Amino acid sequence: NGKSDTLQNPKHLYTSAGTYTVKLFVYSNEGCISDTASRQLIINPIPTVAFISSTPVCETKQVLFTNQSVANAGNITRWYWNMGDSRIVDTTNGNPFSHAYAAAGNYKVQLYVSTDKGCRSDTFNKNVTINAQPVAAFILPEVCLSDAFAQFTDSSYIADGTAGSFTYAWNFGDAANSNSGNPNTSTLKNPKHKYLATGVYNVTLTVTTINGCVHTLVKQLIVNGDIPVSRFNILNSAGLCSNVKVDIQNKSTVNFGALTKTEIFWDWANSPAIKDVDDSPAPDKIYSHLYPNFQSPLTKTFQVRFLAYSGGICVDDTVRTITLNASPKTAFTTMPGICLDAAPSLITQARETGGVPGIFSFSGPGVSATGLFDPVAAGVATHTIKYLFVSNAGCRDSITQTKTVWPRPDAKWGYSAPTCESKAVTFTDTSVANFSQLTQWKWKFGDATSQNNTSGNPFTHIYTAAGSFVAELQVVTDSGCTSIPVQKTITVNPLPKTNFSLPTVCLPGGIAQFNDSTTIADGTESQFTYLWNFGDGGTSTIKNPVHNYSTTGPFNVSLTVTSNNGCADTKTKSLTDLNPQLQADFTALPPSVCLGDIIAFGDRTNPLNQTLANWFWDFGDGRSGTLKNMSHLYTSPGTYNVKLYTKTNKGCFSDTAIKPVIVYAYPVVNAGPDLVVLQGGQVKINATVTNASGYRYRWTPPTWLDNDSILAPTVVMPQTDMTYKLTVTANGGCSDDDDVFVKLLLAPVIPNAFSPNKDGINDTWIIQYLDSYPGAGIQLFDRYGQIVFSSVGYNKPFDGKLNGTDLPVGVYYYIVDPKNGRKPITGSLTLLR
Repeated sequence: NGKSDTLQNPKHLYTSAGTYTVKLFVYSNEGCISDTASRQLIINPIPTVAFISSTPVCETKQVLFTNQSVANAGNITRWYWNMGDSRIVDTTNGNPFSHAYAAAGNYKVQLYVSTDKGCRSDTFNKNVTINAQPVAAFILPEVCLSDAFAQFTDSSYIADGTAGSFTYAWNFGDAANSNSGNPNTSTLKNPKHKYLATGVYNVTLTVTTINGCVHTLVKQLIVNGDIPVSRFNILNSAGLCSNVKVDIQNKSTVNFGALTKTEIFWDWANSPAIKDVDDSPAPDKIYSHLYPNFQSPLTKTFQVRFLAYSGGICVDDTVRTITLNASPKTAFTTMPGICLDAAPSLITQARETGGVPGIFSFSGPGVSATGLFDPVAAGVATHTIKYLFVSNAGCRDSITQTKTVWPRPDAKWGYSAPTCESKAVTFTDTSVANFSQLTQWKWKFGDATSQNNTSGNPFTHIYTAAGSFVAELQVVTDSGCTSIPVQKTITVNPLPKTNFSLPTVCLPGGIAQFNDSTTIADGTESQFTYLWNFGDGGTSTIKNPVHNYSTTGPFNVSLTVTSNNGCADTKTKSLTDLNPQLQADFTALPPSVCLGDIIAFGDRTNPLNQTLANWFWDFGDGRSGTLKNMSHLYTSPGTYNVKLYTKTNKGCFSDTAIKPVIVYAYPVVNAGPDLVVLQGGQVKINATVTNASGYRYRWTPPTWLDNDSILAPTVVMPQTDMTYKLTVTANGGCSDDDDVFVKLLLAPVIPNAFSPNKDGINDTWIIQYLDSYPGAGIQLFDRYGQIVFSSVGYNKPFDGKLNGTDLPVGVYYYIVDPKNGRKPITGSLTLLR
């Protein structure tokens, strides 16, 4: 841009946006200059920031702020607002938004923006003046319909003191009665309006400041009816008493509209502060007031003032004088209780205390008008007695008090069951005092004995013999009331005489048979119930139970026998004849054999404190024995669980001893068929044996065998014929053997010439070893391919003849097929003479 700099890392301020070519070249200290580097630099314009705000701006009202910023290059990505009242708005969009200021005043609003080019604008500042908000207020008049106008009084205000510049807009809520002379609206500060009908009207005032700030207030105006006429009636005005509420009845009226309130001053001349206010009056409504009770003088007068309202200011009143008579004052102190059978007595605890002349009377259960109380007539209960005093003017006062007629106590008692001879019978008292407390219990037992107790606690008494006895109880309270004696017949039953026998017990079953032998004097043994306790926690309820013991004890066995009347007797005996189970044992010699050998069994059971009497053997193969010592021969191989248990002279059985014996079978060995093997070859011996699990194998001789201790070894490169013997040893050492012959097939030796001239030398074509090849095939051809000799097997050698005629001398060709795993052999044979 026409400017330059000689610094290594300069700074430069561009004053306008645009695209600039910046160039750099350098000098060395020797004066050499470099080439020039050039680069394009784009300077983006800063964004233009601006905003506007809505009007008017009033406190607590929303002000709309509208962004008018321009990016100039790229896009604006951030708008940062400072609203001047501590609120910050940091946003990524430029949409208009609203903000309300809580108080009037001047606020400095700031805005800067940033673009996606990284350019930030200057800060735009704007002062926003927030004007004070007016508060609309006015005073409602109280209006009777007969009034000329309703006068409204404005009381609106504003914090900045500019109320004098307000403009007003009134709506009186009376559009139905609006006309040119009586409009429904007004712009005056304190207007008037004439209402032509009663009702509730919504009056609205809107005030506006010179800055355009507005506030509206709505109030309800009640337009009342005409001025009412106050009237009331005094109910029962001829018999008013100081202790009875005075009732008056509203009889006030109004021509139109309705009564809105009443006020009653009950003692207008002396106590005008005492009044009742009713904001919901109704025709014929009754109001009550209780004046202070008095007994002297005999009469007093009071002024009653009654005010009736139609609305708050439409009112009329009436004043009347009433006369109250003195009321009597009664008192009634506590009356003592009385027994049911006491003589009638006069009540002296009631009286009139105010000195008011008149007469009294009593009422209530068992009492006469003069106060004579009869407890029998009243009955057992707490009775309410009323004392009534009536003055000469007819004023009354009454009071009640209670009088209790004490009942006789109820003797109630019981006794424990069963009642059995020589057993303590528990006597229990459940008597009821009905009043106060019991202090004496007088008992008679019916067996010429008795006792007096001073408590109702349970106690016992023993009847020494069976029979029927009449027992009796009478109780007395601390007020001297005595119950009627209560009798009960007690039947005392005989006791069983318990006995039983003890068994002999064998463990581990521990079966113990117990037999009852209990008797009773009345012969009712068949109705007994039983409870056995066997001493080890076990119980039973049958007559002759069986119980199983698990240890040798001893055990204290008890039997409780209960009769049909519930009388019980217990007998305890010690059971000591409990015999432990013997541990059976025996020997088996030898414990394992080969099939056909005998095993000897011998008992080794310890008899402990008993004598062995019987032995029970089970040999595990369906056969058994009963001797102490036994010998046994098994007919089949296998493992047999031999069992032995014994029985003693007391009939007790031992446990069962179980020991295994093993009878091993001899192996059945087959060394396999005889084999042939080519010279230099090998062959596997296909031996078999039954049930080969766990067997041991041995081949003899081991010559040319790959392994002489397996069932099927391989003969490898034998040199001669060989007979091998296989010995197999099974479990228990039982063994068997078998032989196999292995024939060595030597390679045939085929002569290439012979001379059948009968000189006894080479007269036949002898092929050595070919006779050891079963089924070998030989074919001999002349030079024309004709067969001149063929044979299967080579038992008869070729003698140079064909059909008995000598073949001519010459060369012949043969094919010898030894088979048995050897390939065919071909060659030529020269026949000489």
